[in-house]
Amino acid sequence: GVVVYEMLTGVRPFTGPSNEAIAAAHLSDPIPDPASAGAEVSPAMQAIVRKLLQKLPGDRYQSAGEVLAALRKAQRGEIDEAAALGPGTATEVLRRRARDAADAARGARVRLPDEPARWRTGSAISWAAGIVAAMVVIALIVSQQAASRSLRMPDLAGRSVAEAVAALRTIGVDAVAIQQRTDDAVQGGLVDGSDPAVNVRLNPGQTVTLKVSSGPALLDVPNVIGQDPRVAMQFLAAKGFGVRLGNSISSTSVKQGLVAASNPAPGAPVEKGGTVALLVSKGPPIIAVPNVVSLTLDEARKQLASAGLKLQVNQTVDVPNIPANTVLSQDPAERSNASPGSTVMVDVSGSGPATQDVPGVVGMNIDDARRALAQAGLSAGIVTQAAVPNQTPGTVVSQIPGAYAKAPPGGAVDLIVVAGAAPAPQASAALGPVPDVTGMSVELAKAALERAGYRVDRVTVLPGAAPNAKVVGTDPAPGVAPAAGSNVVNLVVGNK
Repeated sequence: GVVVYEMLTGVRPFTGPSNEAIAAAHLSDPIPDPASAGAEVSPAMQAIVRKLLQKLPGDRYQSAGEVLAALRKAQRGEIDEAAALGPGTATEVLRRRARDAADAARGARVRLPDEPARWRTGSAISWAAGIVAAMVVIALIVSQQAASRSLRMPDLAGRSVAEAVAALRTIGVDAVAIQQRTDDAVQGGLVDGSDPAVNVRLNPGQTVTLKVSSGPALLDVPNVIGQDPRVAMQFLAAKGFGVRLGNSISSTSVKQGLVAASNPAPGAPVEKGGTVALLVSKGPPIIAVPNVVSLTLDEARKQLASAGLKLQVNQTVDVPNIPANTVLSQDPAERSNASPGSTVMVDVSGSGPATQDVPGVVGMNIDDARRALAQAGLSAGIVTQAAVPNQTPGTVVSQIPGAYAKAPPGGAVDLIVVAGAAPAPQASAALGPVPDVTGMSVELAKAALERAGYRVDRVTVLPGAAPNAKVVGTDPAPGVAPAAGSNVVNLVVGNK
Protein backbone atom coordinates (compact mmCIF):
# COMPACT_ATOMS: atom_id res chain seq x y z
CA GLY A 1 0.00 0.00 0.00
CA VAL A 2 2.87 2.39 0.81
CA VAL A 3 4.50 1.71 -2.59
CA VAL A 4 1.23 2.27 -4.48
CA TYR A 5 0.59 5.52 -2.57
CA GLU A 6 4.11 6.80 -3.40
CA MET A 7 3.67 5.80 -7.10
CA LEU A 8 0.41 7.79 -7.28
CA THR A 9 1.41 10.89 -5.26
CA GLY A 10 5.23 11.02 -5.32
CA VAL A 11 5.33 11.41 -1.51
CA ARG A 12 5.25 9.08 1.46
CA PRO A 13 1.91 8.47 3.18
CA PHE A 14 3.30 9.13 6.68
CA THR A 15 5.88 11.73 7.66
CA GLY A 16 7.33 13.19 10.86
CA PRO A 17 10.28 15.06 12.36
CA SER A 18 12.00 11.83 13.43
CA ASN A 19 12.03 8.11 12.80
CA GLU A 20 10.12 7.57 16.04
CA ALA A 21 7.41 9.98 14.90
CA ILE A 22 7.11 8.25 11.51
CA ALA A 23 6.80 4.85 13.20
CA ALA A 24 4.11 6.18 15.49
CA ALA A 25 2.25 7.64 12.51
CA HIS A 26 2.28 4.23 10.78
CA LEU A 27 0.64 2.73 13.87
CA SER A 28 -1.89 5.37 14.84
CA ASP A 29 -2.39 8.19 12.26
CA PRO A 30 -5.47 8.15 9.97
CA ILE A 31 -5.04 6.64 6.50
CA PRO A 32 -4.18 9.48 4.06
CA ASP A 33 -6.14 10.20 0.90
CA PRO A 34 -4.06 10.34 -2.34
CA ALA A 35 -6.25 13.19 -3.59
CA SER A 36 -5.27 15.32 -0.58
CA ALA A 37 -1.64 14.98 -1.73
CA GLY A 38 -2.48 16.37 -5.17
CA ALA A 39 -2.84 13.08 -7.08
CA GLU A 40 -5.53 12.98 -9.79
CA VAL A 41 -7.05 9.58 -9.06
CA SER A 42 -10.55 8.25 -9.38
CA PRO A 43 -12.71 7.45 -6.33
CA ALA A 44 -12.33 3.79 -7.22
CA MET A 45 -8.52 4.01 -7.05
CA GLN A 46 -8.73 5.98 -3.79
CA ALA A 47 -10.79 3.17 -2.26
CA ILE A 48 -8.19 0.58 -3.37
CA VAL A 49 -5.31 2.58 -1.83
CA ARG A 50 -7.27 3.05 1.41
CA LYS A 51 -7.82 -0.71 1.71
CA LEU A 52 -4.16 -1.44 0.91
CA LEU A 53 -3.10 0.89 3.78
CA GLN A 54 -5.38 -0.54 6.49
CA LYS A 55 -3.62 -0.91 9.90
CA LEU A 56 -4.60 -4.54 10.50
CA PRO A 57 -3.51 -7.23 8.01
CA GLY A 58 -6.95 -8.82 8.12
CA ASP A 59 -8.54 -5.60 6.86
CA ARG A 60 -6.37 -5.50 3.69
CA TYR A 61 -6.70 -7.51 0.46
CA GLN A 62 -5.92 -11.15 1.25
CA SER A 63 -4.53 -12.13 -2.15
CA ALA A 64 -3.11 -10.75 -5.36
CA GLY A 65 -6.26 -11.91 -7.10
CA GLU A 66 -8.39 -9.62 -4.93
CA VAL A 67 -6.17 -6.66 -5.81
CA LEU A 68 -6.28 -7.48 -9.52
CA ALA A 69 -10.09 -7.77 -9.43
CA ALA A 70 -10.35 -4.41 -7.69
CA LEU A 71 -8.05 -2.80 -10.28
CA ARG A 72 -10.14 -4.20 -13.13
CA LYS A 73 -13.25 -2.69 -11.55
CA ALA A 74 -11.46 0.65 -11.21
CA GLN A 75 -10.51 0.46 -14.89
CA ARG A 76 -14.20 0.13 -15.75
CA GLY A 77 -15.02 3.05 -13.44
CA GLU A 78 -16.58 0.81 -10.80
CA ILE A 79 -15.77 1.21 -7.11
CA ASP A 80 -14.68 -1.85 -5.18
CA GLU A 81 -17.49 -2.20 -2.64
CA ALA A 82 -15.26 -4.06 -0.17
CA ALA A 83 -12.85 -1.13 -0.11
CA ALA A 84 -15.64 1.47 0.00
CA LEU A 85 -17.45 -0.27 2.87
CA GLY A 86 -14.31 -0.45 4.95
CA PRO A 87 -12.83 -3.16 7.15
CA GLY A 88 -14.88 -5.56 9.21
CA THR A 89 -18.18 -5.21 7.31
CA ALA A 90 -20.04 -8.54 7.36
CA THR A 91 -21.68 -8.10 3.99
CA GLU A 92 -18.36 -7.22 2.37
CA VAL A 93 -17.35 -10.89 2.29
CA LEU A 94 -20.52 -11.97 0.50
CA ARG A 95 -20.28 -9.14 -2.01
CA ARG A 96 -16.65 -9.94 -2.70
CA ARG A 97 -17.49 -13.54 -3.49
CA ALA A 98 -20.22 -12.43 -5.91
CA ARG A 99 -17.88 -9.98 -7.61
CA ASP A 100 -15.20 -12.68 -7.99
CA ALA A 101 -17.69 -14.91 -9.81
CA ALA A 102 -18.80 -12.07 -12.11
CA ASP A 103 -15.20 -11.13 -12.85
CA ALA A 104 -14.41 -14.71 -13.81
CA ALA A 105 -17.31 -14.71 -16.28
CA ARG A 106 -16.30 -11.39 -17.78
CA GLY A 107 -12.68 -12.48 -18.02
CA ALA A 108 -13.37 -14.43 -21.24
CA ARG A 109 -15.12 -11.51 -22.87
CA VAL A 110 -13.65 -10.50 -26.24
CA ARG A 111 -13.87 -6.92 -27.40
CA LEU A 112 -15.81 -6.59 -30.70
CA PRO A 113 -14.12 -4.84 -33.61
CA ASP A 114 -16.84 -2.20 -33.86
CA GLU A 115 -16.23 -0.80 -30.34
CA PRO A 116 -15.63 2.92 -30.34
CA ALA A 117 -12.26 4.33 -31.28
CA ARG A 118 -11.84 5.89 -27.88
CA TRP A 119 -11.33 2.37 -26.48
CA ARG A 120 -8.38 1.98 -28.73
CA THR A 121 -6.78 5.29 -27.74
CA GLY A 122 -7.28 6.85 -24.29
CA SER A 123 -8.75 3.74 -22.71
CA ALA A 124 -5.89 1.65 -23.97
CA ILE A 125 -3.39 3.97 -22.40
CA SER A 126 -5.15 4.03 -19.05
CA TRP A 127 -5.62 0.28 -19.25
CA ALA A 128 -1.90 -0.18 -19.78
CA ALA A 129 -1.11 2.06 -16.82
CA GLY A 130 -3.54 0.11 -14.68
CA ILE A 131 -1.97 -3.17 -15.73
CA VAL A 132 1.51 -1.85 -14.81
CA ALA A 133 0.32 -0.72 -11.38
CA ALA A 134 -1.46 -4.02 -10.86
CA MET A 135 1.64 -5.95 -11.81
CA VAL A 136 3.74 -3.96 -9.32
CA VAL A 137 1.25 -4.51 -6.54
CA ILE A 138 0.83 -8.16 -7.40
CA ALA A 139 4.60 -8.66 -7.45
CA LEU A 140 4.97 -7.06 -4.05
CA ILE A 141 2.14 -9.02 -2.48
CA VAL A 142 3.29 -12.30 -4.01
CA SER A 143 6.85 -11.71 -2.87
CA GLN A 144 5.70 -10.88 0.64
CA GLN A 145 3.50 -13.95 0.80
CA ALA A 146 6.36 -16.11 -0.45
CA ALA A 147 8.75 -14.58 2.04
CA SER A 148 6.27 -15.00 4.90
CA ARG A 149 6.32 -18.75 4.47
CA SER A 150 10.01 -18.84 5.53
CA LEU A 151 10.20 -15.57 7.51
CA ARG A 152 12.34 -15.49 10.66
CA MET A 153 12.79 -12.81 13.31
CA PRO A 154 15.72 -10.51 12.37
CA ASP A 155 18.30 -9.19 14.87
CA LEU A 156 17.25 -5.59 15.64
CA ALA A 157 19.36 -5.05 18.77
CA GLY A 158 20.88 -1.57 19.02
CA ARG A 159 18.48 0.01 16.52
CA SER A 160 16.08 2.85 17.27
CA VAL A 161 12.38 2.06 17.49
CA ALA A 162 11.71 3.74 14.14
CA GLU A 163 14.46 1.79 12.41
CA ALA A 164 13.27 -1.49 13.89
CA VAL A 165 9.63 -0.88 12.91
CA ALA A 166 10.68 0.08 9.38
CA ALA A 167 12.78 -3.10 9.09
CA LEU A 168 9.85 -5.26 10.21
CA ARG A 169 7.50 -3.52 7.77
CA THR A 170 9.97 -4.25 4.97
CA ILE A 171 9.69 -8.00 5.57
CA GLY A 172 5.90 -7.86 5.92
CA VAL A 173 5.48 -7.64 9.70
CA ASP A 174 2.92 -4.96 10.49
CA ALA A 175 1.75 -5.89 13.98
CA VAL A 176 4.40 -4.44 16.30
CA ALA A 177 4.17 -3.86 20.07
CA ILE A 178 6.63 -1.94 22.24
CA GLN A 179 7.74 -3.03 25.71
CA GLN A 180 10.15 -0.89 27.74
CA ARG A 181 12.57 -2.23 30.33
CA THR A 182 15.64 -0.98 32.18
CA ASP A 183 19.02 -2.01 30.83
CA ASP A 184 22.33 -0.90 32.32
CA ALA A 185 24.21 -1.76 29.12
CA VAL A 186 21.95 -0.29 26.39
CA GLN A 187 21.22 3.38 25.81
CA GLY A 188 17.65 4.46 26.41
CA GLY A 189 15.43 4.37 23.31
CA LEU A 190 17.28 1.51 21.55
CA VAL A 191 16.02 -2.04 20.99
CA ASP A 192 17.66 -4.59 23.30
CA GLY A 193 15.59 -7.67 22.53
CA SER A 194 12.42 -9.03 20.91
CA ASP A 195 9.68 -11.58 21.29
CA PRO A 196 9.95 -13.88 19.33
CA ALA A 197 13.71 -14.08 19.74
CA VAL A 198 16.17 -13.67 16.88
CA ASN A 199 15.92 -16.35 14.09
CA VAL A 200 12.63 -17.75 15.45
CA ARG A 201 10.16 -18.40 12.60
CA LEU A 202 7.37 -15.85 12.23
CA ASN A 203 3.82 -16.78 11.32
CA PRO A 204 1.79 -14.58 8.94
CA GLY A 205 0.02 -11.82 10.90
CA GLN A 206 1.96 -12.59 14.09
CA THR A 207 2.59 -9.67 16.49
CA VAL A 208 6.24 -8.93 17.21
CA THR A 209 7.11 -7.29 20.55
CA LEU A 210 10.16 -5.03 20.54
CA LYS A 211 11.83 -4.74 23.90
CA VAL A 212 13.19 -1.20 24.18
CA SER A 213 15.73 -0.05 26.75
CA SER A 214 14.76 2.82 29.05
CA GLY A 215 18.37 3.12 30.18
CA PRO A 216 19.94 2.11 33.47
CA ALA A 217 17.73 1.73 36.53
CA LEU A 218 17.22 4.91 38.60
CA LEU A 219 18.09 4.96 42.29
CA ASP A 220 16.98 7.55 44.85
CA VAL A 221 19.91 9.38 46.46
CA PRO A 222 20.06 8.37 50.16
CA ASN A 223 20.00 11.09 52.83
CA VAL A 224 23.48 11.41 54.37
CA ILE A 225 23.07 14.97 55.76
CA GLY A 226 24.79 15.33 59.13
CA GLN A 227 27.06 12.29 58.65
CA ASP A 228 30.84 12.14 58.68
CA PRO A 229 31.99 12.59 55.04
CA ARG A 230 34.09 9.40 55.04
CA VAL A 231 31.20 7.30 56.35
CA ALA A 232 28.80 8.90 53.86
CA MET A 233 31.16 8.21 50.92
CA GLN A 234 31.52 4.55 51.85
CA PHE A 235 27.76 4.17 52.24
CA LEU A 236 26.97 5.74 48.86
CA ALA A 237 29.67 3.72 47.09
CA ALA A 238 28.17 0.53 48.51
CA LYS A 239 24.79 1.57 47.06
CA GLY A 240 26.29 1.84 43.58
CA PHE A 241 26.90 5.59 43.35
CA GLY A 242 30.04 7.42 42.37
CA VAL A 243 31.02 9.92 45.08
CA ARG A 244 33.11 13.10 45.18
CA LEU A 245 33.63 15.95 47.66
CA GLY A 246 32.39 19.38 46.58
CA ASN A 247 33.03 22.82 48.06
CA SER A 248 32.45 23.56 51.73
CA ILE A 249 29.37 25.65 52.53
CA SER A 250 28.16 27.64 55.52
CA SER A 251 25.37 26.04 57.52
CA THR A 252 23.49 27.15 60.61
CA SER A 253 21.94 23.71 61.16
CA VAL A 254 24.83 21.29 60.54
CA LYS A 255 27.94 21.14 62.68
CA GLN A 256 31.23 22.08 61.06
CA GLY A 257 32.98 19.16 59.32
CA LEU A 258 29.81 17.11 58.64
CA VAL A 259 27.89 16.67 55.39
CA ALA A 260 25.65 19.74 54.97
CA ALA A 261 24.15 18.96 51.54
CA SER A 262 24.39 16.68 48.52
CA ASN A 263 24.06 17.26 44.78
CA PRO A 264 21.69 15.82 43.62
CA ALA A 265 19.63 16.36 46.77
CA PRO A 266 18.45 13.45 48.93
CA GLY A 267 15.59 11.55 47.27
CA ALA A 268 16.43 12.72 43.73
CA PRO A 269 16.55 9.91 41.09
CA VAL A 270 20.03 9.13 39.71
CA GLU A 271 21.18 6.40 37.32
CA LYS A 272 22.99 3.57 38.97
CA GLY A 273 26.66 4.49 38.91
CA GLY A 274 25.84 8.21 38.72
CA THR A 275 27.97 10.62 40.76
CA VAL A 276 26.80 12.32 43.98
CA ALA A 277 28.74 15.35 45.27
CA LEU A 278 28.92 15.85 49.04
CA LEU A 279 29.15 19.41 50.43
CA VAL A 280 30.76 19.70 53.86
CA SER A 281 29.64 22.27 56.45
CA LYS A 282 32.07 24.97 57.51
CA GLY A 283 29.76 26.08 60.30
CA PRO A 284 27.49 29.10 60.48
CA PRO A 285 28.52 32.26 58.62
CA ILE A 286 30.23 34.96 60.70
CA ILE A 287 28.66 38.43 61.00
CA ALA A 288 30.50 41.52 62.24
CA VAL A 289 28.20 43.18 64.78
CA PRO A 290 27.46 46.81 63.78
CA ASN A 291 27.58 49.71 66.25
CA VAL A 292 24.10 50.79 67.43
CA VAL A 293 25.07 52.91 70.48
CA SER A 294 23.48 56.42 70.35
CA LEU A 295 20.86 55.25 67.83
CA THR A 296 17.19 55.24 68.70
CA LEU A 297 15.73 51.86 69.60
CA ASP A 298 13.87 51.56 66.27
CA GLU A 299 16.95 52.52 64.23
CA ALA A 300 19.11 50.03 66.14
CA ARG A 301 16.59 47.23 65.60
CA LYS A 302 16.42 47.90 61.82
CA GLN A 303 20.22 48.02 61.45
CA LEU A 304 20.72 44.75 63.32
CA ALA A 305 17.93 43.07 61.32
CA SER A 306 19.59 44.08 58.04
CA ALA A 307 22.76 42.36 59.29
CA GLY A 308 20.82 39.18 60.15
CA LEU A 309 20.78 39.80 63.91
CA LYS A 310 18.10 40.36 66.55
CA LEU A 311 17.80 43.04 69.26
CA GLN A 312 16.69 42.56 72.84
CA VAL A 313 16.46 45.29 75.53
CA ASN A 314 18.37 44.35 78.64
CA GLN A 315 17.34 47.28 80.88
CA THR A 316 16.03 50.84 80.79
CA VAL A 317 18.00 53.57 82.56
CA ASP A 318 16.94 57.17 83.26
CA VAL A 319 19.85 59.39 82.24
CA PRO A 320 19.74 63.22 82.42
CA ASN A 321 20.23 65.09 79.14
CA ILE A 322 19.80 61.93 76.97
CA PRO A 323 16.57 61.53 74.95
CA ALA A 324 14.29 58.63 75.75
CA ASN A 325 14.73 55.27 73.91
CA THR A 326 18.36 55.95 73.02
CA VAL A 327 20.75 52.95 73.01
CA LEU A 328 23.30 53.44 75.82
CA SER A 329 25.33 50.22 75.42
CA GLN A 330 25.34 46.91 73.50
CA ASP A 331 26.58 43.35 73.99
CA PRO A 332 28.32 41.96 71.89
CA ALA A 333 30.24 45.12 71.20
CA GLU A 334 30.84 46.67 67.80
CA ARG A 335 32.85 44.49 65.33
CA SER A 336 32.45 41.36 67.45
CA ASN A 337 31.72 38.11 65.55
CA ALA A 338 28.21 36.71 65.78
CA SER A 339 26.22 33.93 64.14
CA PRO A 340 23.26 34.76 61.90
CA GLY A 341 20.09 35.11 63.90
CA SER A 342 21.88 35.67 67.22
CA THR A 343 20.75 38.38 69.66
CA VAL A 344 22.41 41.66 70.62
CA MET A 345 21.49 42.89 74.14
CA VAL A 346 21.17 46.67 74.61
CA ASP A 347 20.54 49.15 77.45
CA VAL A 348 18.35 52.13 76.54
CA SER A 349 17.52 55.44 78.19
CA GLY A 350 14.21 55.82 79.97
CA SER A 351 11.83 58.77 79.73
CA GLY A 352 14.66 61.23 79.01
CA PRO A 353 16.20 63.82 81.38
CA ALA A 354 14.59 63.70 84.82
CA THR A 355 12.61 66.83 85.68
CA GLN A 356 10.81 68.14 88.76
CA ASP A 357 8.64 71.00 89.80
CA VAL A 358 10.29 74.24 90.98
CA PRO A 359 8.85 75.39 94.32
CA GLY A 360 7.60 78.95 94.71
CA VAL A 361 9.95 80.97 97.03
CA VAL A 362 8.77 84.54 96.32
CA GLY A 363 7.95 86.26 99.61
CA MET A 364 10.43 84.16 101.61
CA ASN A 365 13.59 85.62 103.03
CA ILE A 366 16.72 84.50 101.24
CA ASP A 367 17.67 81.89 103.82
CA ASP A 368 14.24 80.19 103.79
CA ALA A 369 14.28 80.25 99.98
CA ARG A 370 17.63 78.47 99.85
CA ARG A 371 16.35 75.74 102.19
CA ALA A 372 13.14 75.20 100.15
CA LEU A 373 15.12 74.86 96.97
CA ALA A 374 17.53 72.39 98.56
CA GLN A 375 14.66 70.21 99.79
CA ALA A 376 13.35 70.07 96.18
CA GLY A 377 16.76 68.96 94.92
CA LEU A 378 17.55 72.37 93.50
CA SER A 379 19.87 75.18 94.43
CA ALA A 380 19.88 78.98 94.54
CA GLY A 381 21.51 80.41 91.46
CA ILE A 382 22.33 84.05 90.90
CA VAL A 383 21.02 86.29 93.68
CA THR A 384 20.42 89.86 92.59
CA GLN A 385 19.73 92.61 95.09
CA ALA A 386 17.37 95.36 94.13
CA ALA A 387 16.04 98.41 95.97
CA VAL A 388 12.32 97.81 96.38
CA PRO A 389 10.28 100.36 98.34
CA ASN A 390 8.18 99.16 101.24
CA GLN A 391 9.76 95.67 101.26
CA THR A 392 11.80 94.04 103.99
CA PRO A 393 15.45 93.75 102.99
CA GLY A 394 16.46 90.16 102.13
CA THR A 395 12.96 89.23 100.91
CA VAL A 396 12.74 87.34 97.57
CA VAL A 397 10.67 89.36 95.14
CA SER A 398 11.26 87.30 91.95
CA GLN A 399 12.59 83.90 90.80
CA ILE A 400 13.70 82.36 87.51
CA PRO A 401 12.33 79.79 86.60
CA GLY A 402 9.03 80.57 88.24
CA ALA A 403 7.00 78.40 90.57
CA TYR A 404 5.79 75.05 89.17
CA ALA A 405 8.13 75.20 86.18
CA LYS A 406 10.22 72.10 85.34
CA ALA A 407 13.91 71.91 86.15
CA PRO A 408 16.46 69.09 86.10
CA PRO A 409 17.66 67.64 89.39
CA GLY A 410 20.29 69.93 90.95
CA GLY A 411 19.27 72.80 88.71
CA ALA A 412 19.67 76.38 89.87
CA VAL A 413 16.95 78.98 90.46
CA ASP A 414 17.98 82.63 90.16
CA LEU A 415 16.58 84.98 92.82
CA ILE A 416 16.06 88.74 93.18
CA VAL A 417 15.95 89.99 96.76
CA VAL A 418 15.31 93.33 98.40
CA ALA A 419 18.49 95.21 99.12
CA GLY A 420 19.36 96.34 102.69
CA ALA A 421 18.68 99.92 103.99
CA ALA A 422 20.86 102.53 102.35
CA PRO A 423 23.33 104.41 104.58
CA ALA A 424 22.99 108.15 104.98
CA PRO A 425 24.05 110.03 101.91
CA GLN A 426 27.53 111.42 101.90
CA ALA A 427 28.78 114.48 100.16
CA SER A 428 30.19 113.52 96.81
CA ALA A 429 33.00 115.95 97.28
CA ALA A 430 34.48 113.71 99.93
CA LEU A 431 34.39 110.66 97.56
CA GLY A 432 37.00 109.89 95.03
CA PRO A 433 36.46 108.25 91.67
CA VAL A 434 34.62 104.87 91.62
CA PRO A 435 37.14 102.11 92.27
CA ASP A 436 37.68 99.48 89.56
CA VAL A 437 36.08 96.28 90.94
CA THR A 438 35.70 94.38 87.62
CA GLY A 439 36.80 90.77 87.86
CA MET A 440 35.82 90.58 91.55
CA SER A 441 32.99 88.55 93.00
CA VAL A 442 29.92 90.53 94.10
CA GLU A 443 30.90 90.24 97.77
CA LEU A 444 34.48 91.46 97.23
CA ALA A 445 33.26 94.30 94.98
CA LYS A 446 30.78 95.44 97.63
CA ALA A 447 33.48 95.44 100.28
CA ALA A 448 35.86 97.46 98.12
CA LEU A 449 33.23 100.04 97.25
CA GLU A 450 32.10 100.41 100.84
CA ARG A 451 35.68 101.10 101.89
CA ALA A 452 35.72 103.87 99.31
CA GLY A 453 32.50 105.36 100.73
CA TYR A 454 30.14 103.89 98.11
CA ARG A 455 27.28 101.52 98.49
CA VAL A 456 25.83 98.99 96.07
CA ASP A 457 22.20 99.66 95.25
CA ARG A 458 21.50 97.12 92.47
CA VAL A 459 23.20 94.05 91.05
CA THR A 460 22.28 93.20 87.42
CA VAL A 461 23.03 89.66 86.26
CA LEU A 462 23.53 89.33 82.52
CA PRO A 463 21.72 86.45 80.70
CA GLY A 464 23.69 83.19 80.72
CA ALA A 465 25.90 84.21 83.62
CA ALA A 466 27.37 81.32 85.59
CA PRO A 467 26.62 80.99 89.33
CA ASN A 468 30.17 82.19 90.13
CA ALA A 469 30.12 85.00 87.55
CA LYS A 470 32.26 88.07 88.27
CA VAL A 471 31.64 91.80 88.06
CA VAL A 472 32.05 92.93 84.47
CA GLY A 473 31.02 96.55 84.89
CA THR A 474 29.80 99.32 87.23
CA ASP A 475 27.55 102.35 87.03
CA PRO A 476 29.14 104.87 87.31
CA ALA A 477 32.07 103.36 85.44
CA PRO A 478 35.41 102.85 87.23
CA GLY A 479 37.36 106.10 87.65
CA VAL A 480 34.29 108.31 87.28
CA ALA A 481 33.03 110.42 90.22
CA PRO A 482 29.34 110.04 91.00
CA ALA A 483 26.90 112.87 90.65
CA ALA A 484 26.86 115.42 93.43
CA GLY A 485 25.18 114.12 96.57
CA SER A 486 25.20 110.47 95.35
CA ASN A 487 27.35 107.57 96.55
CA VAL A 488 25.44 104.73 94.81
CA VAL A 489 27.22 102.31 92.46
CA ASN A 490 25.34 99.58 90.57
CA LEU A 491 27.12 96.35 89.60
CA VAL A 492 26.82 94.34 86.39
CA VAL A 493 27.66 90.59 86.72
CA GLY A 494 28.33 88.24 83.84
CA ASN A 495 30.77 85.91 82.11
CA LYS A 496 33.97 87.38 80.76
